[in-house]
Amino acid sequence: GLFRVAPKGRPTRPGCKWSRHSNRSEMLECLDNSFCNMTEDADCCSDHLGRQRCPPEIPWMCNNTECVNETDYCCALDCTPYGGQRDCTREFWPANLPEIFQVKSTAPATLTVKW
Repeated sequence: GLFRVAPKGRPTRPGCKWSRHSNRSEMLECLDNSFCNMTEDADCCSDHLGRQRCPPEIPWMCNNTECVNETDYCCALDCTPYGGQRDCTREFWPANLPEIFQVKSTAPATLTVKW
């Protein structure tokens, strides 16, 4: 027929804020959603609850909090010296998606989803 059954894939999870860079050159995005220039002051997010996103020049947030006098996460091109890239696990997702248990179509133009 016209349709094929797709193989069961992995669900797309919501990303953590730090999974993407700030999209502003040399600017950190802080946890209070403000921006500051890290080349002028590397600890500029300290008064804004800490770092949320790194600038595009050093886009990866690392696991270790060895930066800003060992109080905040490091931003780097290579996070290997800082414990690898920061994990984005379930507890950090902005929202947990419902677990889908069953999806079926019993007739044309119908779809039943159970979660």
